[in-house]
Amino acid sequence: MTWELAYSTSTTSPLTFIALPGAPRFGADIISEESDIVQETNLGARWVYRLFERQVWRLTIRLSITDLVPWRDMHATVGGQANPFYFRMGTEILYCRKEAGFAPKMLTEPTQPIVFDYTITLTEEKTVAAF
Repeated sequence: MTWELAYSTSTTSPLTFIALPGAPRFGADIISEESDIVQETNLGARWVYRLFERQVWRLTIRLSITDLVPWRDMHATVGGQANPFYFRMGTEILYCRKEAGFAPKMLTEPTQPIVFDYTITLTEEKTVAAF
């Protein structure tokens, strides 16, 4: 599997992707998040109704200070969590929103050049057609 990362803010097909530097480090989380309504009777019988299921990708990417620029540009383009966009990791594409802030973290051990770990959380955005 390739780990090329890219994003697109296109709303029409075909999508035009902008490449991003770096690749996810080992330990990425690919989560299936679920939300249910649970009702319980006086006798203890439970009724569970699924509200939604969505994917959440939590990726950590190690980047140099110059590699941070395209990621910061993506953050500005999508407005943090304000606007949904398409994110591609290899052949997988997720229509999603990212977390609100942009907070790369400098490594605690000294390195030359300076290196950052950026953890991005991408939460699948459901469309009306998906319901």
